[in-house]
Amino acid sequence: MPEFVRRHWWIAALIAALGLLGVDGAQKLHRMRALAALGEARSPEPERDPRSPTGYRWGQRNQILFAEDGYNWIMQTQAMGAGGGLRVRRADYDNYPYGRDVHWSWPLHGWLAALGWIESRATGDPWPIAVERAAPLSNALLLAMLVLAIVPLAARKFGSSAGALLALGLVAVAPFSVQFEVGGPDHRGLASVCAFLSLLFLLAGRGGWAREGGPGEPAPDDAGGWFIASGVAGGIGLWISAATLVPVLAGIGIGALASGGWLARGLGRDAGLKPRPDLWRAWGVSGGAASLLFYFVEYFPSHLGVRLEVNHPIYALAWAGAGDLLCRACRRLQGGTLATSSGDRLWAGASCAALVLPAVTLLAGGEGLFVISNPLMWALHNDYIEEFFSMAHRLRGLSGFELAHALLFQVNLLPLLGLGMAWLCLGPALSRPAKAILALAAIPAAISGVLAVRQNRWLSVSDALWLAALVAIVHVIGSGPGAPGRRIRRFRLAGCAFLLPVLLPYPVGILGAASAAKPASAWEFQQLVSRDLAHWLRNRTGDEGGVILSGPSATTELIYFGGFKGIGTLYWENLSGLKALAAIYGASSPERALELIRQRGITHIVVYSWNSFADAAARLERGLRVDQPAPANAFMTGLLRSPQGPPTWLRPIFYPLPPYPGVKDPWVLVLEVVPGQSPEEAYVRNLQFLLADGNREKAASALGILRESGSRYLPALILEAQTAMRLGEKDAFDPAIGRIRAALENALYLELDDRIDLAVVLATAGEPGLARRQLAYGWISANERSLRRLSPARLSALLELSRRLEVPDIPAAALALATGLEPAPPTP
Repeated sequence: MPEFVRRHWWIAALIAALGLLGVDGAQKLHRMRALAALGEARSPEPERDPRSPTGYRWGQRNQILFAEDGYNWIMQTQAMGAGGGLRVRRADYDNYPYGRDVHWSWPLHGWLAALGWIESRATGDPWPIAVERAAPLSNALLLAMLVLAIVPLAARKFGSSAGALLALGLVAVAPFSVQFEVGGPDHRGLASVCAFLSLLFLLAGRGGWAREGGPGEPAPDDAGGWFIASGVAGGIGLWISAATLVPVLAGIGIGALASGGWLARGLGRDAGLKPRPDLWRAWGVSGGAASLLFYFVEYFPSHLGVRLEVNHPIYALAWAGAGDLLCRACRRLQGGTLATSSGDRLWAGASCAALVLPAVTLLAGGEGLFVISNPLMWALHNDYIEEFFSMAHRLRGLSGFELAHALLFQVNLLPLLGLGMAWLCLGPALSRPAKAILALAAIPAAISGVLAVRQNRWLSVSDALWLAALVAIVHVIGSGPGAPGRRIRRFRLAGCAFLLPVLLPYPVGILGAASAAKPASAWEFQQLVSRDLAHWLRNRTGDEGGVILSGPSATTELIYFGGFKGIGTLYWENLSGLKALAAIYGASSPERALELIRQRGITHIVVYSWNSFADAAARLERGLRVDQPAPANAFMTGLLRSPQGPPTWLRPIFYPLPPYPGVKDPWVLVLEVVPGQSPEEAYVRNLQFLLADGNREKAASALGILRESGSRYLPALILEAQTAMRLGEKDAFDPAIGRIRAALENALYLELDDRIDLAVVLATAGEPGLARRQLAYGWISANERSLRRLSPARLSALLELSRRLEVPDIPAAALALATGLEPAPPTP
């Protein structure tokens, strides 16, 4: 291979990686646009309103995402532009009426705000709408920027082969790269990048093994700068996700003991390098300082407090103390001493105290400082959130092709690289500095791999660290301080064969998917329904809005698309809302559920067939785990299974589910909270719902009971006449009309939808004068609320029958509103 090609083939790999990223991004962007077109064919983009913080009337939103957390990132970024400040600390749309804290960090909010500004300048759209439009590309752009920035640096520092493999790996190792897919903003990928850079920069500093300088001179080496850069990257990582970076930094510390201490025992000089323990002190101090700086950037001056789920000065002190102790431990393992004087021993004691401070604080504060330790939150995470499930759970029941696909795509074989690194470290082929680099790379990666076996959320971090380890091993067996020989040559050949199943499956899948048209997935269907339902329900409630009780994921979607308030979204800051959700769903009686619903001001309950959360909430409320039977007397469980229908204080509203293809027998239940509803009215409303929903068996049974009761309740009589009219039962229709005529004195108190139904049956019975009078009453009493609550069929009937019967003196404002609300003909 020509020397120029050998030294610069990383450029070809970089171009290929960016090309693959572009193909994948274009494919997913096209899919998102097709999904948006499918949704907007039924539910057009909401009306724009420059006074709204979202750019759309009533605070609605329009952009469907592929990542649920992205909805909250958009909402919080828009809140910044609406006067919420650069650092969003409250979410008033959640845990109504109290709201909840927000501890998501500023960098991704700032990135979305900047992309929104660029989109707004390019398209002329208002900034809040531009944030929505730009959000799907946010993570993919971050990955492209990372590849462009870090691959040339890696190629220069570690060699062309290492840079080339890193370029391909950053895109082709799916558990890492899928965190940056087109579809929605999310912080997990950024946290994985910070973990990766923290380790990579240490490896660039040769793991603390530096060249010696002359007597009394500092070592002519750039390792110190790399260690400081690693500390800063880790500090940013703590800012973005302390829960991710704390275990990574602990793993690096263990790797430091092995590379800078154990492997340096009894060493004089080796290949011109020797370990420098003081670099670990610099790493700890720089990382702690960065962590402290970013804490104040995020929280100073009004939100200082102790929360161990996020970055805090306690972690900064612990990191600085850990760096000092690493320096002392490595020095001791090399034959030196832990402390040289009494003052130095005091510093060592202070470092020990700083290191254990997070654990002591956590034990003392409990769930008040670390809410994940709350029993409900702990059970929720471990039993119901997929990213906290184990790898065994993910692979359970798979075999053959499905198992191979999961291992190659969803898990990836890259962590098996650790076996080769262990083989090299235990053999004689490498020098001790080379083994030290491999040990420093492999140990934190292996620890994160163990965590990934326990919880799926660690897969991205694990593969990020193994990518850094891949750079180290390619450098060591190539141009690094390895001793070439037969053992190394055999390892290189085996490594090439190993990298094929690591790097090829995901690109092959991307290129294959680019040429294949797929129907909407279950997730995409759910987002289409959530968007459509949220817009439909918000058009029904208008300016009144509403407070939604639903499952955690559905609550987030309905808040985002509909501009509603919610109760129980799935975030650790929302423990209060999740407790309220569990308490209502798991209530031991409908009366207790209504009491809790009134306390929260809930106006609607929405339940999806694909994620009702009924059994889960009941278990959480009663302190049961997922493998225990759900209590049969829980409110929501009983509501969904009861043949009698909902209690009298709930009114089912028929929602016409979109006929999207590829989904079998889905259903959505929408219930309005109406505490003043009488039993007779509740019975009629439930029967109307059953008829609209097409549940003929239950409707026929309920209608038979209604007829036998001899009720003189006018809406019941109207419903009886309607049913007879639809079925062509003249023998039943005429008596029903007679009873209606006798009860017309009660028509003064009819709701608008009942009055429209009354006008229809009277017109059908040959009573145009009575029908015209009822329509005139309806128009006079109509207001925006009553018109918005009409179904499309009733609204069309109101307008059509009023035109046909020439109803006089229709209020212009009401007619204009009704005409504007009338649904457009469906797109062919």
